[in-house]
Amino acid sequence: MSNIFLKERIIRQIEIIGDLMPDIICFQEIVHDLCSFLKKGFPGYEYISSFENSDPRKKWYGELIFSKYPIVDKGNIFFHSNRQRQASYIKIDFDGEIITIITSQLEKFSENKNIRLEQAGIIFDAIKNRTIFCGDTNLNQDEYSLLFEEMNKKGISEILDDKNTYFGSRFLKSDENHNFDKFWLSRDIICKVFFHILTKPKNIKTDKGKIKTYLSDHDGIFAKFKIDKSIKPNKDKNV
Repeated sequence: MSNIFLKERIIRQIEIIGDLMPDIICFQEIVHDLCSFLKKGFPGYEYISSFENSDPRKKWYGELIFSKYPIVDKGNIFFHSNRQRQASYIKIDFDGEIITIITSQLEKFSENKNIRLEQAGIIFDAIKNRTIFCGDTNLNQDEYSLLFEEMNKKGISEILDDKNTYFGSRFLKSDENHNFDKFWLSRDIICKVFFHILTKPKNIKTDKGKIKTYLSDHDGIFAKFKIDKSIKPNKDKNV
């Protein structure tokens, strides 16, 4: 889920995502001041924040990952960005199998596409064994077509879906709609269930009165996965 910088949105996210009871929750574009509020909404999860090893006064946005499974390793993947963007990852122990979860929001779609494509390439290099990437790619279809060959070469798959996930009209005077939000998977991960977390605006009570609020200008995406154990992990390939 992207664009986590309004408390009113977080109230809705806690409500809706909590009902889904996912094992892993990934947020992008969260601001530091709201991390603690969001953490309180999901008790019982371990978590990693990309702000942990950086000065929040110098960082615009970050990522936050929650896990019901033990986190055995965590960190950040750094890349060039005009907005200090990066990727965050965790490694979880899933019934004795180590799975890597990566999340990020790539460079804003109205800015330099070459930076965005470079960032996507770095993410591809990190997708090795038992790896799931989820996040807001900000890649339009023309840019995305440039990556197909590299994805195939590296054995990376995605969940193909034609529905838009970003709606500019929700918070901006824009008719831009795009399918930005993606899952990218290593070849040993199989998707079993996939759907969009569709929400309608709702009036949320605040200290300033009721505010008509969408969950985000993006619809969230939800999936269930299984490991293809017939494909043995290559021990030389890790994040």
